[in-house]
Amino acid sequence: MSDKLKKEVERESNIVSDKLKKEIESFDNIWFGGFCRSKMGHAAAIMKEEYGVKNDHGKTLIFSKFIEKTIEPYITKDTVALDIGTDGGFWAAYFHKAKSIIGMDIRPAEHTLYFENLKKWDIVPNESLTKYSYHINRDFSCSTLEDNSIDYVFSFDVFCHISLSGQEQYLKNLFSKLKPGANLFIMIADAEEYTSEKMRDQGVGSAARNGITYSTFEDAVNDYDGEPYPGRWYWVGKDKFCELAVKYGYEIVDSNCCKDIVKFSPVIHFRKPGGDNDINSWSYLLHQGDHIYDLKTVEEGYHNQGALRHLCDYAPGVKDLEK
Repeated sequence: MSDKLKKEVERESNIVSDKLKKEIESFDNIWFGGFCRSKMGHAAAIMKEEYGVKNDHGKTLIFSKFIEKTIEPYITKDTVALDIGTDGGFWAAYFHKAKSIIGMDIRPAEHTLYFENLKKWDIVPNESLTKYSYHINRDFSCSTLEDNSIDYVFSFDVFCHISLSGQEQYLKNLFSKLKPGANLFIMIADAEEYTSEKMRDQGVGSAARNGITYSTFEDAVNDYDGEPYPGRWYWVGKDKFCELAVKYGYEIVDSNCCKDIVKFSPVIHFRKPGGDNDINSWSYLLHQGDHIYDLKTVEEGYHNQGALRHLCDYAPGVKDLEK
């Protein structure tokens, strides 16, 4: 690499670093005690999600099915679980059967009330409280995590507030911290899910209130790596997120695994290759091979093949053996 090119790369790197620093700092004075669910508490939040009056956009989250889909099958007594952006510990509370649980946020636990919330909510048994720890991550480096240590990653209502550059840094730096076969469930923002004019107007209006003017909703969407403001929404979208994940070595299991459970906000299920999932895949094939044909990844369409519907849950990393 020439000296000129090295200087250009360094300059670009510094620009990204400065931008991400401002992005992180934009969260410092918002959402004290977690987001709305933590502030309501588990009982009230569940009642609102499951039985509450629908908002203008309809029911946005079928709570019980979401837990059954993204959390319960992956939390065992041997799991080391990571919750990125803790929302005051709301989702991490459902990890209490794991071996250990790490809440990671850019703000201190005193700001998110992480431990206070976990102690006061009935869902977490007293004997499980010692399994919870808290890491502060102020640079997307994930440096406080040990290499090859994490089995499961969850993040909801977090990456939708992180720019494309920030998401890339997270995915790049997180990979080495995961064990082979680790499963990840991360919710992002995708403009294709915002179908109502009211929702689109809200997206443009939020930016305007923070000094950023867009002529159209499409302009706001296309600024997916733009300047931050507190609580900003970044419509990075499924395609760009999945491209980044694949770039850094992950496998996409399902780019919208909760499409019938969570409205407007795709949850992407992906994984680090290797581990027990690959073993389970081969075991399944050995026992069910006579009934399997044209086997494909979820992204290629096998999720819609009735005979293989449960295969994606049992062995989500399976690929076509002929390829």
